Amino acid sequence: MRDLSLATVLSLAVLTVGVARPLWAEEQDSTSVDRTCPHGYAPKAMNVNVEALGQQLNLSQAQIDKIRTIIDDNSTPLYALREKIHDNYASLSALHQAEPLDAAAIRKLEEKQASILADLTALGSKTRTDIHAVLTPEQQEQLRQLHHTDTQE
Repeated sequence: MRDLSLATVLSLAVLTVGVARPLWAEEQDSTSVDRTCPHGYAPKAMNVNVEALGQQLNLSQAQIDKIRTIIDDNSTPLYALREKIHDNYASLSALHQAEPLDAAAIRKLEEKQASILADLTALGSKTRTDIHAVLTPEQQEQLRQLHHTDTQE
């Protein structure tokens, strides 16, 4: 198996989040806190505005309901992974402050962080795949166009 650097995995995670960007709510206030998140620190930008997506793609109520279920089903694992990333990062930061530096322990936590990010990336891919399965081919193309337009701005 190829050894990926932490920077490579972080880049992949950022790209994964960027692919789903058209699904995020129109109003994104990164300083806001989503109180429905079980951990209380999720930015509101992580909330998917299914109704807006429904209007943009002309989704039926059944499609909206299925997409909402997909998102709800993936929220708990998403928040759990985000908490693991946060906790691991805190541990890694503490190791970077320690004297003397323990390169082996730092490397172990970097590998753990990379693994967590890979799991987060896989969850994002699964969520997008499940959502695409609900859409017609025309709606899938519209979503691709929305994403393309959104990333050009």
